[in-house]
Amino acid sequence: MTRRVTATDRLARLLALVPWVAGHPDGVPVDQVCARFEVDRDELVRDLDTVMMVGVHPYTPDTMIEAWISDDRVLIQYADAFARPLRLTAHEAVTMIAAARGLAAVPGGDDNGPLQRALGKLAAVVGADVDTAIEVDLGDASREIFDVLDTARTERRQVEIAYPDTTDDQQHTRRIEPSQLFSSSGNWYVSGWCHRADDHRVFRVDRIISARATDEDFSRPVADAPGAVAFDESSPQVELEVARSAAWLFDQVPVVARDDRDETVRFRLSIGSTRWLARLLVQLGPAVRVVDADPVLGADRLAAEEGRRIRAIYR
Repeated sequence: MTRRVTATDRLARLLALVPWVAGHPDGVPVDQVCARFEVDRDELVRDLDTVMMVGVHPYTPDTMIEAWISDDRVLIQYADAFARPLRLTAHEAVTMIAAARGLAAVPGGDDNGPLQRALGKLAAVVGADVDTAIEVDLGDASREIFDVLDTARTERRQVEIAYPDTTDDQQHTRRIEPSQLFSSSGNWYVSGWCHRADDHRVFRVDRIISARATDEDFSRPVADAPGAVAFDESSPQVELEVARSAAWLFDQVPVVARDDRDETVRFRLSIGSTRWLARLLVQLGPAVRVVDADPVLGADRLAAEEGRRIRAIYR
């Protein structure tokens, strides 16, 4: 099955294609561009139409990138404004180095092209070693499991994972269709369709015990925005007001919305397990106040029941 190209994939391809073609003043044959970036002619024309909408303020014709096909050759020319030197802070420079390193892995990118040369110059100014300065921290997540999920996401393959259930703390095997891998508050998550739940779910990568890619592909549409969490709108939600001293607990879970106030932080959560919510309320104790909750959750009753269960265990 042909892999569905998302807007994220297309953007990454364009960011590699534009500097490579622009680095050839006489243009590049259409067939060569198509072969290098694994696109057909129609896709290439659509990409060039998109490129021609890129520019800088005030977006007049002289500030826009020019892209066209002439004599069956692709030509791309930057506007004069793009030649102006950038003034970057150290943080901005390191962020740009990280982004450029990501683009270096895009199929069709030029290892010795203008992007890599600019990356080398920028790294030299910052005083960073391009090969060692930027490192992805997976925290407690397994690199092997992360790679299985990332490859399966790219190839649109279903994955079988062993994952502890929040309702009974038992290990269960789930088959998922991974659509997004993203980092939030120091943890890595994978979101996608879960066949066991027959719904979208979000899983913490460091809690996945094992992962195995299957031969089954999937064609279910996925969100294009990187890092977007596809919460099911039908899932019950709860809004909690938490003392700032306890807000760190929410670094471990994805939240729908966050509102920082003077002494407290309000979090809105999409709840997939009422037992998990009960344990969270017990853990927070007087540091939390339920501001709003879907009636089906019965948040106060759940907290009381969980509290009685815990007291019984200690007795």
